[in-house]
Amino acid sequence: DRDKGAHVIMVGGDEVWDAASMAAELDVRDISCWWQPEGGAPRVVAGPRTGYPAVAFEQMNAELADSIRQAAVEGLGDIEGKTVWDLYGGVGDTAKILAALGAEVWTVDSDKSAVEWGSARAADADSQGARVHWVNDRVEEAVPRLPRPNLVVVNPPRVGLGSKLVRWLQRWGESADHARMAYVSCDPATLARDLAGMPAFRVEKLTAYDLFPQTAHVETLTVLEAA
Repeated sequence: DRDKGAHVIMVGGDEVWDAASMAAELDVRDISCWWQPEGGAPRVVAGPRTGYPAVAFEQMNAELADSIRQAAVEGLGDIEGKTVWDLYGGVGDTAKILAALGAEVWTVDSDKSAVEWGSARAADADSQGARVHWVNDRVEEAVPRLPRPNLVVVNPPRVGLGSKLVRWLQRWGESADHARMAYVSCDPATLARDLAGMPAFRVEKLTAYDLFPQTAHVETLTVLEAA
């Protein structure tokens, strides 16, 4: 992980995973063994406790994921002094880039461990962390409470955006001056569905990234501007 720790994660089952034998083979001093029960919260059952959210979403190709985030931010244009939403923001990688460029950022994610780790790191890092506002909630529930944005970044899971969020973004695109959005997608089918529900926006640029070579999966970045 980003703290140089190593993890083994067992997902599923309704009885606590007894990881003692595996921990002994792995050298429990260095590796954390996690158990995530079906429908439950993950926890360390053997090895060192850690603050890192080992089960939080993380792209396997970290270098290319960084390139996509940078391109998404660049696609928004002038950022300094703007209010920017970073939706499905995870541990806040995109939010930190935005804040460093002078934006006031609201980053939203439903994963409590990711938000807590990211916000703690941002507070310890530098004064830019003060420009990032961390929200632990489902995006669809959080949006009505956020200040109206100038710019938006969305990076949803494979299922795409929720229908409530699509409707909100469509209304925003119809009414906001110079509304711009960067949509990072891991499924072209749900991307196409969501774009069809937001006719207020036109596609300014679309870039495909071969994040998973020799598979059918493709990551895309779509830069949108209100028509």
